Amino acid sequence: MGLTLSRSELKDMERALVERLPPMDPFESPFDAPKAVSVVAGVSTFGLLLSVRFADASVQTVMLNPVVSYALGRVCLVANDERGWWGEDGAWKNVPYAPDELERMQTALQQSLPPVPGVLEYEHAPNAVSIFGGSGPIGLLLKLRLENGSVLAWMLSPVVVMNLMALISDGAQRLDWWDENGEFITADTRH
Repeated sequence: MGLTLSRSELKDMERALVERLPPMDPFESPFDAPKAVSVVAGVSTFGLLLSVRFADASVQTVMLNPVVSYALGRVCLVANDERGWWGEDGAWKNVPYAPDELERMQTALQQSLPPVPGVLEYEHAPNAVSIFGGSGPIGLLLKLRLENGSVLAWMLSPVVVMNLMALISDGAQRLDWWDENGEFITADTRH
């Protein structure tokens, strides 16, 4: 299927990703950011609609263009490479949580899913144009720069990071967003 975007549209998105990076203060406490407990996503030929449920039960939905989605998947992958939270088999390795805490996180991930985003969420969700993430032993502090210039900060546990990476990868693979080399498949590159 591929993306319904042109190469020039993707280049503009790549430029915004770099030029509009959200700030990341190395002394910022990840505990100040809302803690994500579960995520769901809807994927289309032009982006990923991501809904996040937080520990306080609130839900936030944002639209990630394919460039931001790809970058977010890479941030999740790099965080796991840095921290070794899980192995290639998906088994937990280097997490600072007891097995019962991990089990509670995985249960919360499944039992507190936000509603799957639909047309209404798509119409009202702000667009993320850039991201930046920093990992620590307890999880990933993620910053998203929105189109209007504001910045969101979320704290993602390793359980949520793993799930988010799978959502991005599965959705992009299902709709052929990029090839095996990570090159975007667009309307103007399909034969």
